[in-house]
Amino acid sequence: MYELSRRPEVVRRLRAEILETLPAGGQSTYAQLKSMSCLEAIINEALRLYPAVPCNVRVALSDTALPRGGGKHGDEPLGVPAGTRVAYSTLVMQRRRDLCPDAEEFRPERWEHWRPKSHEFIPFNSGPRLCIGRRFALVQMAYVLCRIFQHYETATSVSRADDTEDHLLRADIVLSPGQEVRVLFGNGE
Repeated sequence: MYELSRRPEVVRRLRAEILETLPAGGQSTYAQLKSMSCLEAIINEALRLYPAVPCNVRVALSDTALPRGGGKHGDEPLGVPAGTRVAYSTLVMQRRRDLCPDAEEFRPERWEHWRPKSHEFIPFNSGPRLCIGRRFALVQMAYVLCRIFQHYETATSVSRADDTEDHLLRADIVLSPGQEVRVLFGNGE
């Protein structure tokens, strides 16, 4: 909601798609939610910038080597012995400038053409440790956004004098805003 409240043009596109796809005031079906490309792009972009779990730890089950990270300049293979704990940050991984030069910007339209490779976009982890609640979470996010923007035309950020220009994040077990996110929903400009 924070990013949408700062980008009225994105809200207009989203609302137009919702009103075109769903019956007036009606409930959405799973198929309808899955068919909305603008909605999916907004959710993906929000998850790219703000993954629910910003850091994770895994244990190497066998001796292995990472393709980079070793050597004097970090460009040689890095050996990882069995039993080693490996920490990684989806928050950092999904904001890599080598994948997107404007990686810090909220740009849902990037998803019209960008198809990240395996492990470049992992807000729900991947492989055998893929979050069991992934599909439920995606449907829930889509449903909530649809219901809000079926009824409201705008989402406006409401800031206080002590708010920082660039919002803060708090990374604990889950990622959360470091300050209140106040959004006013309304109809009309």
